[in-house]
Amino acid sequence: MKKILLSLSLFGLLQACTNTDRYNPFARPVTGFLSDSTTTVVMQSPGTWELGVTFSAIKDGKVMQLGCQLPEAGNYTVSLWDVPTRQRLRQVSIEHPGGGKLQMFAIDPVEMKAEETRLMVSVNTTINTTTGPQQKAFYFAYRGNVANPAPILPLVSGQLLLHSISLHRSNTPVFPTERTNLQGGIFGFPEVGFLVK
Repeated sequence: MKKILLSLSLFGLLQACTNTDRYNPFARPVTGFLSDSTTTVVMQSPGTWELGVTFSAIKDGKVMQLGCQLPEAGNYTVSLWDVPTRQRLRQVSIEHPGGGKLQMFAIDPVEMKAEETRLMVSVNTTINTTTGPQQKAFYFAYRGNVANPAPILPLVSGQLLLHSISLHRSNTPVFPTERTNLQGGIFGFPEVGFLVK
């Protein structure tokens, strides 16, 4: 009888682990960084920006989702770029409810080879409405002093290595090249869902 109860207990434990993996299988590197207790998040004034995070994989896998976490409601564009060629690989339009919620959407998978592929995910802070473009607020996450944040990048979050931040003034999605290789915080926030093979 004890053996049966022990077997049932182990089966239940394994089943619980499997269910957890099934419901949340994705590494989300920006969300992982934000959950650290030493990270401070502040809201920035509305602006016309393309806000990007460059990353690479520690293990082979696939980018399966794109998303964003933003303070204001609106229809935002999130793009996935190949960094060496500056080619847009995927793009989604996200109707975001605001309030700092994370909205993720499935995409056709993009393969990533460990330490070889370098991609960027970016979100544009301008939304188009019937009355024309509107600038929206966004977040800035940092550690230390907001006026002079401590360098935090590169850093490992989940199965991804976050390299740097890039910004570009634009009211349409573009590969951000105006300010590059920033390492003192993360703007946005754009996000990916990465699945290890």
